[in-house]
Amino acid sequence: MILLAFALLLPHPGLSPATPSGETIVRSAYARYAGKWPRTITYIQRTEEMGNQRPQTWYTAMELPGRMRIDIAPMGVGRALITRGDSTYSFGAGRLGGISAMPNPLLLLMHDLHTQAPERTIAALKALQFDLTRSRTDTFRGRAMLVVGAGNGDSTSNQFWLDREKLIVVRLLYNRRQFEARMADFQRAGGGWVEGGIEIWNMGQLVRAETISEVKVGMKHEAGLFDASVYKVPKWVGELKDIYGEVPPVPPQLKARGGGGGR
Repeated sequence: MILLAFALLLPHPGLSPATPSGETIVRSAYARYAGKWPRTITYIQRTEEMGNQRPQTWYTAMELPGRMRIDIAPMGVGRALITRGDSTYSFGAGRLGGISAMPNPLLLLMHDLHTQAPERTIAALKALQFDLTRSRTDTFRGRAMLVVGAGNGDSTSNQFWLDREKLIVVRLLYNRRQFEARMADFQRAGGGWVEGGIEIWNMGQLVRAETISEVKVGMKHEAGLFDASVYKVPKWVGELKDIYGEVPPVPPQLKARGGGGGR
């Protein structure tokens, strides 16, 4: 079955093969990295909301499939997002503020796709209203793509774009393009890939830019890291330093002149 799935993705000399179905593509993306994709990942992320003067520092940890935690600096604000399976728990001031009862489509397509049984991914995609009977080929940033969820000329249906060579998702359009994610600058992470940056778009407007660094894989996470019943700062984030959001110090020469304020 795995060999058949791969064969359906390969072009045949002298022929113009039909695009494989969405389910076949999901199974092939899983088979390509089965047993190789890292199960635990951490990284630090610079998050810039367009229109805000100061970026944020996010500390992200994953335990795949299905678990992700984002702690937002600085220490003391008590902000975190914890995803467990099909629900995401939002914390503010150290208290649970809300629960979103739906799968996280980015986590599902960028990591769970390669680490859980294809049947689970297919079921989750159908629940998110991706039409897996529709697929096509396309290009994005000069590379060949497999597009699942939409036919030719369709830019509003829920759809995800995979790099045809690597079989990793590099673009996601969801909810009639009210949410679009574009991933780039992928780097090897163990036997898988982690994006170096993500752009989030809304109806053609860039609303957030994320840059990822200090990627680590294969660690053993502390007990309770993904426990959504209580807020606790994880040990791995240390002091939860606000690397990207801190106001830079006033240069000494400006301090001598009263802090550099205008006249």
